[in-house]
Amino acid sequence: MLIGEIMGYNRDLENIKKNINDGLQKMKTIIDVLGRV
Repeated sequence: MLIGEIMGYNRDLENIKKNINDGLQKMKTIIDVLGRV
């Protein structure tokens, strides 16, 4: 029971980290494009 909850929590954290990283990559790309203008 407890182990299952921890595994689910870890998966949620991984998804959140991936979403944050994706967002940071998009921001970097936008900043690069704006920097070239």
